Amino acid sequence: QQFHEAAEKIDQFLQRKYDFTLAHVTRSKIMLSLKNVRLAKQSIQTALSLEPNSEEAKQQLMEITNFENISIKPLISPNLDSISTLTLSGLRAQEQGDISAAETLFKSALNKNPDEYFALYSLAVIKSTQDDLDASIELLQRAVSVRPNCAEALFALGTSQMSKGLWEASLNNLNMALALNPYYEEARVNQSNLLHSMRRPKEALLTLNIGLEKTPNSQKLLNNKGYILSEIKQYSSAADTFEKLLNLNSKYENALGLLAHAKLHACDWTNLPILKDEIIKEVSSGAAVIQPFALMSLTDDPQIIRNCAKIFGKQKFPPKARDLWKGEKYRHRKKRIAFLSADFREHAVGYLFREILARIDPLRFETLAVHSGVNDGSDVYCYYKTKFDHYISAESKTSLELAEILKVFETDIAIDLSGYTSGSRLDVLSHRPAPIQISYLGYPGTLVLPYIDYLISDNVTIPESEAHHYSERILRLDSCYLPTFKRRLDKNFIKSKSEYGLPENSIIFCSFNHDYKINEPIFNAWMSLLDQHQNSCLWLMKLNEDAQRNLKCKAANYGIAPERLVFATRVKTLDEHLARYAHADLCLDTFPYNGHTTTFDALSMGVNVVSISGRAFQSRVAASLLTDYGQTQNISANLIEYQEKAKQALELKQTGNNSTPVLAVNATAESKGESFNSILASLSPHC
Repeated sequence: QQFHEAAEKIDQFLQRKYDFTLAHVTRSKIMLSLKNVRLAKQSIQTALSLEPNSEEAKQQLMEITNFENISIKPLISPNLDSISTLTLSGLRAQEQGDISAAETLFKSALNKNPDEYFALYSLAVIKSTQDDLDASIELLQRAVSVRPNCAEALFALGTSQMSKGLWEASLNNLNMALALNPYYEEARVNQSNLLHSMRRPKEALLTLNIGLEKTPNSQKLLNNKGYILSEIKQYSSAADTFEKLLNLNSKYENALGLLAHAKLHACDWTNLPILKDEIIKEVSSGAAVIQPFALMSLTDDPQIIRNCAKIFGKQKFPPKARDLWKGEKYRHRKKRIAFLSADFREHAVGYLFREILARIDPLRFETLAVHSGVNDGSDVYCYYKTKFDHYISAESKTSLELAEILKVFETDIAIDLSGYTSGSRLDVLSHRPAPIQISYLGYPGTLVLPYIDYLISDNVTIPESEAHHYSERILRLDSCYLPTFKRRLDKNFIKSKSEYGLPENSIIFCSFNHDYKINEPIFNAWMSLLDQHQNSCLWLMKLNEDAQRNLKCKAANYGIAPERLVFATRVKTLDEHLARYAHADLCLDTFPYNGHTTTFDALSMGVNVVSISGRAFQSRVAASLLTDYGQTQNISANLIEYQEKAKQALELKQTGNNSTPVLAVNATAESKGESFNSILASLSPHC
């Protein structure tokens, strides 16, 4: 019954022979005897990864399950004086959920013996869940010094350091944990997550492949591998990986959605309608099968999208137990506005939002930026770095640290510009650092988070009849919510058609939207237009090889020569990109996820756009932009109407009766700036 000593002995053995299944089963039994279910589970998972059919491992897993189902009373007594008894009672209290009692017992054990390993480790876990990362790291460093060859302690230390933003130290400890136990699934998952955060995706993929060589059916490793493959635009391989994952576990969290999104990126629509129906059915039942941003490419049903956002938000960005803002009333001479974004850089949001920022009234507002994206060294990044009154890089700061900065700043209004998109730091606002918290621009939909009070939109993207699908109160700008402004085409950047790879005497249909927005129904409509206009081609953006190959193949199936699809390559500057529109005769929008910035680009360069308007936010943005440009005749209700309006718009252009899109006076950057200022000025916590 000397379980502490037994744990130390089994760890010493495993340093020499980590691929011995029975040793991990034994370690699991020791940990369960110590009432440490967390470590008991970790050991048995390793055993099963080594030998999935091990009867001993399966039996031990049943023992753990039975243990969890039995109510255990913590051994709390004023007569406790043995270090082992104090630690054991603390572990029991921790498993029972009595965290306060567990913390007291572990501290008592450490007062008697500062090197009591299990008390150090378990107290560190408690501190981590309380967001006290400094205390967690200090305790785990002591635990590692006591047992330097314990993989779990190194893993826990590396994980806490990762949460703190101490990435290099974290990577070092995770590497050491994996050197001790190459089968340590959680350590490899966290290592790949960390390498991804450090923008080292190829190394992340390498460590995942190493892990999958040892445990080829690890669901967590497969999930991470599929995600990384998507990040590096190997979408067909990503789809294959997610399909393997779903064959192992058809209910794996968000895997259905990740598969669908990878297939959309690759323009591989095989079985996609069936997959879509399954996703919508699962979302309706409350299952976490897809991220809301990915769902927007599959449906324009606002209630389904809201249900999905509610599931995702509750899981990913739940509110914290305690709000930082306690109802204080600020009396600032100028309202203090904090903007949170991952895209204060060369990015669509970065280009658009600077037109609003430039017009925020400095006499009424003081601004603070919290940037969670990369420093890309671009002119856009430098603009934001100097334009805000205050600027904070969020990369190495925890959500609580950032939230406390907003609270100390006495932020009146916090505005998130990322929503459920890459790099988002909604976790900062989950601490409620400001009395008013708003979502705007970067994510076209509801977040369904209790701490987001408002959503900035307009009358077209969210008409009054659809407002009940949004959890936030709707603040409407006077024109399209997207910052629109007058542009001039710089003719110095225009190249000849042949330099772009376009046929000289051809009608140019274009759609520079992302590949995941292209689907089979919309592509059918495009192929029909090409078939009706034999002297035409379709100009698309080249985003990945899988999509290009599949689209050419699909075109051939329609009897359209693949060379009539022309793919535009990436250019260095926005001016070079916009110059391409000089050769476009008509822009064809996507549905259910419209072109947003791409639609504005085309209209601002004087090119007509034909679009379908649906019910959800993301499927009505182009209609809002077309309204700003006086082009409502190009808004369609369905695919049949869409094709008819495309033919009509093309005929008008060819006969010289086409009207060049002109931005309405009330939709200019100046007017939008005034409307934005008015909204901010009118808000108070009590309005």
